[in-house]
Amino acid sequence: MGGAILEDFTMTDLMTLTQYKELKGKSLANVTEDTRITKLITSVSNAIKEYIGRSLIDYYSVDKTEYKKGTQDCFLVDEWPITQAIVAYKTPTGYVNLIEDTDYYIDAPSGQILSASGANFAPNGVRDPKFIRVVYRGGFASTPTDILMAAADYVEKGLKQEQSVQKNMGGQDIMNYPSAPMGRLPTHIAVILDNYRVPVL
Repeated sequence: MGGAILEDFTMTDLMTLTQYKELKGKSLANVTEDTRITKLITSVSNAIKEYIGRSLIDYYSVDKTEYKKGTQDCFLVDEWPITQAIVAYKTPTGYVNLIEDTDYYIDAPSGQILSASGANFAPNGVRDPKFIRVVYRGGFASTPTDILMAAADYVEKGLKQEQSVQKNMGGQDIMNYPSAPMGRLPTHIAVILDNYRVPVL
């Protein structure tokens, strides 16, 4: 695995324009609304990631670094399932790697890392909030199908709201792109996203 995340790391949209059009049965040849749809896809992707607390696909092949308190016998990382991880503990001179299956275990599907001894990772109750460093990769190689469907519905909702606003303003062609879709999440979308939310421990 590589080192820390690059400063210019860019988050990836959960869905492409082509995927949206195919899911919604729209003509790929009709490019009239492509700019608007592309902007909404980015907006929806960011909104979904913020809502669930995970990126889902951004760290599948890129390292992510997280720090955890030592006063725990297990902890949850933000991206799962975990595909690989290096866990280290802090010393006065730097971090020292722990040994998987000797010092800790990885529950890859749930995103949990557990102390092999069952005791806290930090000896003698050290309370440093960065005592444990985890450099790992996790998530999915591509957006799960149910998230794709939810994202497509969310984009569709945003398009209809924009069209409604334009109609109410006399049909003027206003090219405004909201930072996030207007209104609260429809129930059927929230139900899907809730299955992927990071739990509060």
